[in-house]
Amino acid sequence: MADENLHQPVIKEYLGEYTEKVLLPAMSNLLDEKFDEKLEPLKTDIQKLRNEMQALSAKVTNYLELSDKRYLELKYRNTVVAKWVKQIADKAGVEIDLAELEKY
Repeated sequence: MADENLHQPVIKEYLGEYTEKVLLPAMSNLLDEKFDEKLEPLKTDIQKLRNEMQALSAKVTNYLELSDKRYLELKYRNTVVAKWVKQIADKAGVEIDLAELEKY
């Protein structure tokens, strides 16, 4: 038993060094490879989502610009029609309040 006790510190030291110098770096490399394998598809998917979001943002921006333009056109048209109605009403001798017409 005395001989076994003498060798234990040497074995522990060897295993400690082996673990530190060989096993841990090998495990680290293996984990890095596995992580990279899983990470690449995620990066690709994230880039696709970013591209789709940019495309949707551009579409929404274009739609809003067209909506604003159409709104201004309709507002102008409504003002013109209100003035025509006012002129016709004035010629017919009917009192019309333009503020009432512009509400609609």
